[in-house]
Amino acid sequence: MIADWFRQIIQSSKYGNELVCCLLSKYRPITKNAKVINCGLSYDIKELSKKETQSLFMQMLRVLGINLSSADSQFFLDYLKGIPNQVKYAVNAIANNQYEAKKNIKDIAQYADEYSRLIVENIQRDEKKFQILLLLSEVDIINQTFVYKLFSDNDLVTETLADFYNLSIIDLYYDRQYIRLSPTISDYIDRCRYTLKPNFKTKLTQIIKAEYSNDLEAMLENDYSQFLITLKSMVENRQKIPAKYYIPSLMLKNIIREYDRGNYKTVIDMCTALIENKNSDASIIRELTYYLELSYARTQKPQFYDYIDSFDGMDRHFLLGFYYRNMGGRSEQQKARKEFENILEEAPTNKKAKRELVNTLLSLEEYDQALEYARDNYEADKTNAFHIQSYFAALIRRDKLEESDLLIIDDLLDILRNRRDRRSKDFFICMNGEYQYYIKHDYERSIKILKEAKVENGNVEYVNKAIKRIERDYSSKRNNTKIL
Repeated sequence: MIADWFRQIIQSSKYGNELVCCLLSKYRPITKNAKVINCGLSYDIKELSKKETQSLFMQMLRVLGINLSSADSQFFLDYLKGIPNQVKYAVNAIANNQYEAKKNIKDIAQYADEYSRLIVENIQRDEKKFQILLLLSEVDIINQTFVYKLFSDNDLVTETLADFYNLSIIDLYYDRQYIRLSPTISDYIDRCRYTLKPNFKTKLTQIIKAEYSNDLEAMLENDYSQFLITLKSMVENRQKIPAKYYIPSLMLKNIIREYDRGNYKTVIDMCTALIENKNSDASIIRELTYYLELSYARTQKPQFYDYIDSFDGMDRHFLLGFYYRNMGGRSEQQKARKEFENILEEAPTNKKAKRELVNTLLSLEEYDQALEYARDNYEADKTNAFHIQSYFAALIRRDKLEESDLLIIDDLLDILRNRRDRRSKDFFICMNGEYQYYIKHDYERSIKILKEAKVENGNVEYVNKAIKRIERDYSSKRNNTKIL
């Protein structure tokens, strides 16, 4: 609402038409208040689309007289998420020193994640409001009626949606009946693997079945948002989806989600069917093929080679490296290393290639070099759980640990211990198990923690590798002791 002191200033006859006050706020103003006192206008700046982000970025560069090459412009645009303040932050950094801005791109990249993390963690303090946020992240757009049905406390839903609107993390469409969560917040929630509580998931399924009996045609005609929710539910429950609804642009988000959850067979089945239909443009088919190749690499399927010629350059190097790394043999790890190093020769700041190179070097037991790359990645993005885990893994396996190393290891554990998202919790359990073995030298406790993690952890593959590595190391040390 408009503060009394501000209202008095702008209504004062002392200033007449001479004063213009421009204010920026993280909360949306209640526009009817401005209309009542007939003294102001408010402009609501929504999260920008990719095209709008590019337009704002280029215009701000022009205003400041900055000329960037197309390649440099695209370099910065790849890190921008549609938040106007992030665009402004990036342009100011470029204006100060273009080369330093490029070198410290981590600061620009972290702006969006830090923005999302602060908002999500603040909402998490109220579990019911957090569950409403998770529902909004399930699909691109959702009918308000559906939200009220799932959460029977109407007053709570009304209050929560008002809070979200005032925070500018949702927008309203079609006579304010449909809600769209900020894509930046939605993407952050997906990457953190937050999920609805089981009781709300069950109720969600019951509502869909009760109202539409899985009649997709009726849902598509009556409520597009519920149609999208039902498609997602059918994917998760491994239900057959009629071919005419197998539309790549609709299914892609579900495919990415299934891949992140480790359901590689589902990803392979879905991608194969969608690619065969060829009912989409080339860019979406390419992205589907990319996830298909990642899943083939994860599961070590020879069909990987059927599609690898669809890619060239860094994408081809990465996919080949990823395939070799997942094969596990030492000669294959050397091949993987070469592929990732090829990427870094061309793009030294490529975080994804660095992360995979760290994993490869750890498998090759080249811990010092792994540590170098892992530290670089962590310093570039200290909020990324993958980078935290990789840095921890590289440090903890060193033969000789300094006191400073132990302090860093404790700090890395504390970062993930205090987080609430699923991915961080998964990593923390595994890291704690490894900590018990490598630092506390407690083999029994370490294996107990890791085996318990297999039940809870979404990344069972990582847990299995950790157990095998510790068992192998423990067995080797025992044999050496016996020989001595």
